Amino acid sequence: MTLSLKQASQADLDYLLTLRKLTMTEHLERAGRFLTDAEHLDRVAYGLAHAHLLRVGSTTAGMIKYIAGDQQLDILQLQIHPQHQNQGLGRRVLEMLIQQLSPDLVNLSVLKGNPAIALYQRMGFVVVADEGDEWRMHLTLT
Repeated sequence: MTLSLKQASQADLDYLLTLRKLTMTEHLERAGRFLTDAEHLDRVAYGLAHAHLLRVGSTTAGMIKYIAGDQQLDILQLQIHPQHQNQGLGRRVLEMLIQQLSPDLVNLSVLKGNPAIALYQRMGFVVVADEGDEWRMHLTLT
């Protein structure tokens, strides 16, 4: 199935809020962070210009928010809708961006206990910093 990215907009905020709550609430609460809808919405709206809906064919399956620099790719958020998890979409979207953007370094943070850590480690990301309830991870490509 074809994987593509579509720029997110204000019109997508309801979907993005629902997606965030579906994919992050469990991990955030395990880390002791109990957020209101307004706090979730603030995180969704932050950097919306860098957010892209993850499309599989004509279906929206998640979201990735990233900033691409000259040699660096910073992944701010990656959320796959639960109905589409464990199908390789997270890996596919990261590999697609790496191929298109050719960064030397990819950075991300992930909550400790989030199963996505295993994906990142399989892709070659390594933990470079302990940031309290998150791991800072890098993937060096040079």
